[in-house]
Amino acid sequence: MRNDGFVFTSDLMLAFVVVCTTLFIIVWMAGSHATGLADKISDFSEQRERVFFMDYLVKTHGNEMPAIGAAFFDSGKRRVMENVIDTGFLAEATAGTDAIVLQHSVVNGIFSQFPGEERLFFFGSEQEGCMILERFVVFSGMSQRKGKVGAVFCEV
Repeated sequence: MRNDGFVFTSDLMLAFVVVCTTLFIIVWMAGSHATGLADKISDFSEQRERVFFMDYLVKTHGNEMPAIGAAFFDSGKRRVMENVIDTGFLAEATAGTDAIVLQHSVVNGIFSQFPGEERLFFFGSEQEGCMILERFVVFSGMSQRKGKVGAVFCEV
């Protein structure tokens, strides 16, 4: 008696199990990758909002909340000087402010820092578990000084 049919059926069943297992692993990996990608997109959106806030702070002039533009306005040239901060305007625009609420985060403080000196907060303070973003700028006033302007961002 020949067993060719039994061998063929066993080989076919083993091949079917291997192909199904491989397809399951591929679908499972693609699903977990898509879930991780969605989390990364959400994190990127939060980071982008924070970076854009800092960019707006140093490149525009205006006090429309929730964004504050503290760039120095040169009336002689009739234009905004990017990366030159008007400290008087920033102090005036943030007076009485406790926090600035954005879509994904809250700005709990804006500060200036000069080399070798402590941070000087326009409002708020440094808080545990919050992220600080800083930009190198020139501060205008009685004299121009190079330093950093920064903001304390916390989760909503």
